Amino acid sequence: MKTIWVLLLFFLATVIPAQVRDSLTQADSTFTILPRVHVSFPGQAQPYNRSDLVWTDYTDMRDWLMRFEGAYARDIGILRGAIGMEFFGANDRQSSLLVNGLPSQNPFTNTGLFPFVATEEVQSIDVTPQYASFWQGGNGTSSNIDVTEMNRDNPAPYSRIRHTEGPAEYLYTDALFSQNTSRNENLTLALTRSSWDGEFDTTTTDMWDLRGTYRWNVSPTGTLIFRARYSDHIVHLYGGVNPNPLTGAWADTTFSRIFAPTINTGIRSDIVRSNFETEYRLYPFGDTMNVASALVYYTSFSRWYSDRMHLAAGLQREDYVERSDVVGIAMAYQTIPAPFKIDLGAGVRYVNAYNSPNFQEFTQLQYDARGMVSLDVKLLELSAMARVERSVSGFTFGTGVGGTLHIGNGISIWTGASTSSRSPSIAEFTWSNPGDMHQKAITNEILSILEAGMTVEGTLGHARITGFHRRIEDPIRVFLYYSEPPRESRPIRIFENGKSQEATGGSASWQLIFPLAGLHLGLEGNATWVRQSGMPVQPVTPEWYGWMEFYLRTSLFNNALYLKSGFRVRAADRQIGESFDPKLEIFTPVLPGGQFAVYEYPGYTISDFFLHAKVKTALLYVVVDNIFDDNYITAVLYPMLGRNVRFGVSWEFLD
Repeated sequence: MKTIWVLLLFFLATVIPAQVRDSLTQADSTFTILPRVHVSFPGQAQPYNRSDLVWTDYTDMRDWLMRFEGAYARDIGILRGAIGMEFFGANDRQSSLLVNGLPSQNPFTNTGLFPFVATEEVQSIDVTPQYASFWQGGNGTSSNIDVTEMNRDNPAPYSRIRHTEGPAEYLYTDALFSQNTSRNENLTLALTRSSWDGEFDTTTTDMWDLRGTYRWNVSPTGTLIFRARYSDHIVHLYGGVNPNPLTGAWADTTFSRIFAPTINTGIRSDIVRSNFETEYRLYPFGDTMNVASALVYYTSFSRWYSDRMHLAAGLQREDYVERSDVVGIAMAYQTIPAPFKIDLGAGVRYVNAYNSPNFQEFTQLQYDARGMVSLDVKLLELSAMARVERSVSGFTFGTGVGGTLHIGNGISIWTGASTSSRSPSIAEFTWSNPGDMHQKAITNEILSILEAGMTVEGTLGHARITGFHRRIEDPIRVFLYYSEPPRESRPIRIFENGKSQEATGGSASWQLIFPLAGLHLGLEGNATWVRQSGMPVQPVTPEWYGWMEFYLRTSLFNNALYLKSGFRVRAADRQIGESFDPKLEIFTPVLPGGQFAVYEYPGYTISDFFLHAKVKTALLYVVVDNIFDDNYITAVLYPMLGRNVRFGVSWEFLD
């Protein structure tokens, strides 16, 4: 069946474009495609754009985010599964994921829907500094991921297919077709199919994604964009492996798909998300110094959850649906009256969350407004920003300042500070399942962040070093508590505001390319150090973690063949305490209190190999993850994948 789908997609990507021809093949667009209102902050790391991303190996967007300093992916060993993304020790609920300026998150838990980002549509990725994360919205106060998607301009028919295969029947296929329908209009259609049979019992995944974009350059000063997308993502969440081997020495059976019995073979999560957007971008005064946008959108989110594990033990089966609808408008405006730059934004949205037995029905009109003023004079850049928002629990506020001093010779130093508040998510604020409990009412978190760093840029590349201190008052905490060993009971979820938490740390990142006898040797990576206090279990995030790549780039046969090949090393320090809650789909500590409650797992060092070869318009790639088949774990009871090989091709067709 999978082979049939691959052949069908290949047919659509190659045969149809050859039949969709008109007089446009020699015509250029009359009008310019207007860019997004793009905002940058003092101290912001360089973004990754499409030319960087196509030469990396990835299964979804989190593989790209790991290249940013401070990023850490806590994983449960499921390809394209429900995986958390943390930055500098902050949990995944304190992050926000924006796509084209709109939140792309689970509306109930505020966690990013990373598998739902269409990787083949990504033009660039920005990650804001910690101190400025509150400004763009999405209820993320410690990190903000800003994704810009492509706006294609294809006078001639263009199609592309990307296909990847991997361990346990992993299959990923993305087919795309794009062509201008007139001199100033473009239609792009795409289909993604992904599936995986799983490493352990019932850890399968299955995903469909259909999307379309219609872009119309209305005038030299206006662009209209329509987007529509439908995604269906099924994951079997197996609850982890039998914990007994973890109480003693690390037994081989813990990582064996044959001998490691799983805790739960009956959990299934099915997420369906539909999104419709209409965006208008314009130069309101006819010049590029002023750009504005208005975006009207509707998002529908549904999650079916089923847990049939404990039927034999006489416990009640859990089957339920969570639904939400969001309709809104978002506006942004940027003007550059030198030496100033002014960024303004506002939004209004109606949120309706219903049909869940876990929390009360939630309906609310939410709105926000934000502004930032930047001054750029010779060697100095200064920015001041503020934001106010009405969210789940009421109003949240944030203010911040930042600045960059360019010393010269490619060296600059920067600093930033902010105070902001994070509203509880819908689940945190209204959870009312009688099987769980709230200890007290949940109030907003209050964050204070101080950050500083230095950037060095030269002919061979660039490097950064940063340091930060973060303090959280009234942190919102969610714990899992088992009254019996996990195989005999479901956990109780405890929601509460805790005492203050503090985190201090820093990072170093680098990208260096050395020319040598017609070759290019690359050295790229980052390292992060985070020390936290006030946490219930220490250390929740590894104190040290990072990655490094060493690779070779070259061209052969009169530039007919381009190669990039090398090795990557991923490493992390010891960890204690975080587990994955399938019901909430978040990572959370397990309360101390018994041998079944707290686990410690050691640090790890993992090596990978990658090879990319581009022949004309075809990019072929082979990746060997975990070359030495090392056993490691990043979330309690969830072993990571051993050695596996992924290979595939990304092929463009121009007609």
